[in-house]
Amino acid sequence: MKTSASNTVFSMIALFIILGACESKDTVQPETSLDASLATIPDNPDYLSLPIIGTKWKLIGFADSGTNTIKLAKPSEGNTYTLIFEEDGTVSGVTSTNQATGTYTLDGHALQFTGWGGTKINELLDGPTYVKAIEQVYSYQLSEKGLILNYEAKKYLLFRPVDL
Repeated sequence: MKTSASNTVFSMIALFIILGACESKDTVQPETSLDASLATIPDNPDYLSLPIIGTKWKLIGFADSGTNTIKLAKPSEGNTYTLIFEEDGTVSGVTSTNQATGTYTLDGHALQFTGWGGTKINELLDGPTYVKAIEQVYSYQLSEKGLILNYEAKKYLLFRPVDL
């Protein structure tokens, strides 16, 4: 019996070590939490000339201009949290786990989504917050950090282009 318990404990420790070694180093990782300074997001002047329409955008995170911080979106792997605005006024993308579609209206820098949705099954981690924020977007701007979608006073979604 003691051998079986020892093997189980050893196996669990080995599993934790292996899983820790698999952590991705390709994304911006704040040192102590999911909140990071906006200064950690690199500037790219080329973002200012990108069209909002036709560019595939991927969410970096949920920014707060009052505290100058960003909560990095989780999960961040793969095709999660993407948007593509089409010329015909439709928008499509992916939430944390689901395909989503809708329409949008642009008037200067005013932006509104209507009919945004899809299946809302099994939204993971920041998925529910992302869906709610998209539904509340009221304006946009392009910055050297990427596409900003304002959804509350001092709060915005920050996206980067996928193919740059």
